[in-house]
Amino acid sequence: MMTFRFNLRAFSAVSLLCLGAVGSSLLVGCDKGATTTNAPAEANTAASTNTPATEAPKAVDQALKTDAYEYYGLENTNVQKFSVTQGATKSEGTTTFKLISSTPEKATYESINTGALQNLGTVQLELTKEGIKATKMDSVETDPNTYEIVSGLTKGKKWGFKIKMGSKMNLEGDNEVTGTETVTTPVGTYKDALVVKSIAKGIQEGKPAVITTTVWLVKGKGQVKTVIENNTGGTKTSISMEEAK
Repeated sequence: MMTFRFNLRAFSAVSLLCLGAVGSSLLVGCDKGATTTNAPAEANTAASTNTPATEAPKAVDQALKTDAYEYYGLENTNVQKFSVTQGATKSEGTTTFKLISSTPEKATYESINTGALQNLGTVQLELTKEGIKATKMDSVETDPNTYEIVSGLTKGKKWGFKIKMGSKMNLEGDNEVTGTETVTTPVGTYKDALVVKSIAKGIQEGKPAVITTTVWLVKGKGQVKTVIENNTGGTKTSISMEEAK
């Protein structure tokens, strides 16, 4: 199911699925407090230890900038704010994409999540011409054949996914592009947002589960809205997320 980058902004198939699965745990006790601002700057640290500063990765090769790259929003490296709602509970979180390395064949990113999204942890993403994969996620076993999003995103395009979290969750299903439509968020209105729907089935906490996710993606921004419906053992819950100002 699509993280997006939860990248849910990400929040993607994997990320979003985790969000729908763990539900309220993402919205409770997420604020670990601000980190210290007194740490020395990276340049000063390098100078004091005589260690040369790490060279910044080169820009992403043009051949990798497919529609998957554009709709996932990897080019948007600004901090993105999201509002997460479950019932009467509302919380906020952020997602930031960071380019780690780049070659003509692939680029590696990190999706860094905070606040209401911090249970997603830091997700490592791999961009190729074929699409984007989540190659590493905290506490979640990623499938090497599962794409967060694929290239060639025309109406009717499908791609499968599998996700496992120890003995707590074992689900699989399909993502499908259902077309484009206008979507409105607190930030603005977007025409021709790409709509991707996912249905995951399997076992969660020892009970049969069906999780349905709808994600609205905008070129250059990525995920702007997500709705997750979770039916586990007959108990239904709903989580929505949209970009915030």
